[in-house]
Amino acid sequence: MMTRFKNLKSRRKDKTKSWLEYMESNAKPENNLTIDCVEAQGENIDVQGRRSSVDSSNVVQSRRSSVESSNDVRSRRPSGDEGYKDWEDISNKRKNQLTAEVYDSIISLARAKKTSFHEIVTHLIQVHKRKVFGHGAEKPTNEDTLPGGQLSPVTSQAIVCESYIGRTTFQSIKKIMIAEDQDVFCSWKKMYEFRKEISPEMKMIYEDPVGGGDEEEDELPVFCGVYYSFQEAVVKTTEQLMKVLKIDIDVARTLQLSCKYGFDGSGGHKIYQQQGNMNTENLILCMFCPLMLEDTATGEILWKQSAPNSDFAQRPLLLLLGKETHANIDHLRLLEPDRVLMEKEGIQVAQVCVKVKTIAHCLDRKAANLYTGVGGAYCDLCTYTKEACRSIELIEEGIPITRSVKDTKRIFDSLVDDDGQIMKKPGDADTRQGCTSEPITEIEAPTVQILHSLLRTFDHWARTCVHLNAGIRIWKKPSSSTQSKFLTLAKDKIQAKLKKIGIRWDFVDSNAQGGTSTTGNTVRRLLYDENGRKIFTEGISSAEDRAAAETYGHQLSIILGIVSSDGVYDIEKYRDYCTQLYVHLLTKLSWVSITPTLHKLLAHSAELMEANDCHGLKNISEEGLEANNKIVRKFRSNLSRKVDQKSNLSDCLARLWIGSDPEIVMVRLKGRPKCSNCQEVGHSKRYCPSACKPVPEML
Repeated sequence: MMTRFKNLKSRRKDKTKSWLEYMESNAKPENNLTIDCVEAQGENIDVQGRRSSVDSSNVVQSRRSSVESSNDVRSRRPSGDEGYKDWEDISNKRKNQLTAEVYDSIISLARAKKTSFHEIVTHLIQVHKRKVFGHGAEKPTNEDTLPGGQLSPVTSQAIVCESYIGRTTFQSIKKIMIAEDQDVFCSWKKMYEFRKEISPEMKMIYEDPVGGGDEEEDELPVFCGVYYSFQEAVVKTTEQLMKVLKIDIDVARTLQLSCKYGFDGSGGHKIYQQQGNMNTENLILCMFCPLMLEDTATGEILWKQSAPNSDFAQRPLLLLLGKETHANIDHLRLLEPDRVLMEKEGIQVAQVCVKVKTIAHCLDRKAANLYTGVGGAYCDLCTYTKEACRSIELIEEGIPITRSVKDTKRIFDSLVDDDGQIMKKPGDADTRQGCTSEPITEIEAPTVQILHSLLRTFDHWARTCVHLNAGIRIWKKPSSSTQSKFLTLAKDKIQAKLKKIGIRWDFVDSNAQGGTSTTGNTVRRLLYDENGRKIFTEGISSAEDRAAAETYGHQLSIILGIVSSDGVYDIEKYRDYCTQLYVHLLTKLSWVSITPTLHKLLAHSAELMEANDCHGLKNISEEGLEANNKIVRKFRSNLSRKVDQKSNLSDCLARLWIGSDPEIVMVRLKGRPKCSNCQEVGHSKRYCPSACKPVPEML
């Protein structure tokens, strides 16, 4: 070190003594030579034991002054300008040099005691706090961690949910990281305590046994599902939201929580050899999604769902075995009393009163008909028949939403027999108005189908193009084999063209779960792109038919782009645009059948947008609910117990609940892609639902 000191010519001479004292106090003991050894050898030796050309008497003198001042730790650092740099002013390299010995000591201790570096450092912090603040000092919470220390239970649980791993895999990863001195995850026990704190009580659903077996077995109820109390689920969700937003719950105020609610059936689930198995591959999933929390007194929006259509934004309520039938859907009545109570009185979270408002019901057409009891109706929003809706005069006047749950309930009560069924009779369409069963809900439920409108109306347009390519202007399935061959040939030509650009349209789903390969992203790539639509229309021989099909596809893409967005639009201009397309189909393509989904989009979407403050219906789409079907399959197959169906469904419902917790969602969003077009998390610009650019006149 003396050689290094000799070369520091630019330093001031008055710092010479301080510099030598500092080096003496920080030198390693095993490398230092004692003063006596230096004097005995009579050689020029520095503080590191290296020979130097500096006079040994100066070295001995500086060493003695350093040893005399080292009795007091504070005396090592001179006062005023005579000292060294503060800790924050020292370079990282110098910090590493000063702390290397301490670090090596802690690592050696951790290996000897078979623990981690972070455990020892945490203990030292506690010792320091007790010495500084006394024994009454609080223990560090999960958030009070060192930089690079253990993650909190919230972050650890979010990583587990995002990675779709179980306890065994998590503990294996934790052991590997501990072996590498990187113990960043908290224990599974802490995560379990956190999950228990934020989860409501789970309840079981049983139904009466079906006869046919032993009498003793028939007396036992049959398990068919699990569910949470709707009110308790909303209370837990609201508490977590207030925790994230840091809202003081001890101050009396009134808030309103807006949410969407829906259910959907899915198939393709595996059947296991379980005790009491119902032997069904179908499942019904019921969920709700909190959308917005606002202060009713000031109108201030305290929180708004950033990804309302993502899979983890949907909170589970019920998992039920079986298909979507009247008997199974009847179990949803377990949730209705809480819905009615929360709509009228709200919920209480400490001193805060929260009104709960369901602004949308995300149901596909089959689920909507079962839920509202109008399985025989052409449309679940109006009472007009299919024939009446082909009247151009009626279309130009506008078809309002006239159907209500109260009217359906009144019709059911007037027509129901002693067995609880409605007997259908010829010519009773005006009287019955499509009512086939008692409505499940007592609250008005204007159903919205954004994703299904995209899929079904695209199928309608694509089928129209196939018929025009084949030169067959009959909508029904052709009776002759020749016409069927022409349709098949026209469809094969379009599929071959799409295969060249990497798109599989209308093929059987290879996952054996029903449906086709036509997904929402596939539809957006084809319908929102003019070149994609051209593949369907360029084979039409008639110029008039080709122009009609191109107009249909172009206007349909504009309407679906507006409905699938969250922008603000001129409702009157949008309604006129929908009417224009409706009339175009009835005049230029009169042989085409107007399906219920297409009718609902063109006739009622404007009124639904008007009820949504003139915004698009993107936030109340059922896309998030549909996305959870594949996640439930994954949970049932890989991350749940197979002992019996009760344990299997309980694990699935619990995992869905934990993964959708607002506090965990805030962490999960950090790792998801963000769309540069709509700024929503969960998809890229290529598959953005708002990729279609609406005409400027409607903005």
